[in-house]
Amino acid sequence: MPSTKRRILAALLVLASAAGLAQEAPAELKFRDFFKLPIGPLGLEPTARLLQLQGQQVRLLGYRVKQDEADASAGLFLLTPLPITLGDEDERFADDLPATTIYIHFDPAGPVPPYQRGLIAVTGWLEIGAQAEEDGRQSALRLRMSKLEALAPNPGQQTHSIQ
Repeated sequence: MPSTKRRILAALLVLASAAGLAQEAPAELKFRDFFKLPIGPLGLEPTARLLQLQGQQVRLLGYRVKQDEADASAGLFLLTPLPITLGDEDERFADDLPATTIYIHFDPAGPVPPYQRGLIAVTGWLEIGAQAEEDGRQSALRLRMSKLEALAPNPGQQTHSIQ
């Protein structure tokens, strides 16, 4: 009997894989994969790797930008390659966000992921292209979050490491 169950399970896995239902591991994306270097006369240009991953599920390591909770309640937060805290309301659009900042969108009807200091991993579907965001900024890159993992909480972190 156990061998029959194993054969049925194996057959179901083969069928799910053939039907595209099997979950593939997300592609690893790094901030250095966003734009071509050095920056040319046309400004920032996406890399071939970034364009290849458009619409696919990716995993990205970075730091959540510390900002007002009102932004997070709108169903989004920002992820950067280094720890950043945004200023007060009067400095809202005069910030120091790097060009590699990516918008992380999550279901606003669900729980708001709490802010965590330190490195996190975000998995989701990559979207490329200009879009007006709820916070009044324009985004070039977005990730529709499916998973969030805290990796290395560092309460006194001062380093600005680039991936």
